[in-house]
Amino acid sequence: MLGEDLIAFRDSTGRVGVLYEFCPHHLTSLWLGRNEDDGIRCVYHGWKFDVSGQCIDQMNEPEPFADKVRVTSYTDVEHGGVVWIYMGQAECQPPRPNYEWTRLPESHRDITKVVEECNWLQALEGGIDTSHAPILHRALKADPAQPGIPMSGSFVKGEAPKLEVEPTDYGFRYFGIRKLGGGRKYVRGYHFIMPWTQLHAVDTATARRS
Repeated sequence: MLGEDLIAFRDSTGRVGVLYEFCPHHLTSLWLGRNEDDGIRCVYHGWKFDVSGQCIDQMNEPEPFADKVRVTSYTDVEHGGVVWIYMGQAECQPPRPNYEWTRLPESHRDITKVVEECNWLQALEGGIDTSHAPILHRALKADPAQPGIPMSGSFVKGEAPKLEVEPTDYGFRYFGIRKLGGGRKYVRGYHFIMPWTQLHAVDTATARRS
């Protein structure tokens, strides 16, 4: 995540830890470790770390010095069914996420994950780029074997979009407006939430006469 190899685990009391993947002793991956008794134990020499990254046990050392050993850890908070991680400086930490969907009951949320092997800024740019979506993500035939935006849909059939941007206190929202012919338009809206993410509905499009 953001160029760092991390592991996440839930300890025996339910707390979540997000740590640098490798034990500082011999750089063995803690992904292979044993999750036990309020910590994760390295399988190589048995050093164990709690959710804060503090070493709390050294079963191979005749004179343990665990209090002097830490592995990098990151602040996390569970909210809205998601574990949120803050990887910046402690004095710059923002309030926890408070989007409308994070306040909904579990019965009204559907959380998915997308793995994108690219820089986060590339993912953000693609997410708010309405121009590329019906080109890159369109289906290439009427009944494709792979998913894609239907060729018969207004998103694909519309002309090149005209953008309307509205600044907000959290970033901006904008709308891609595509002419469909016959006085009809296809409108798709997006939100940019500073500094790092974007939101858009599964289908925010409407067709109307101008």
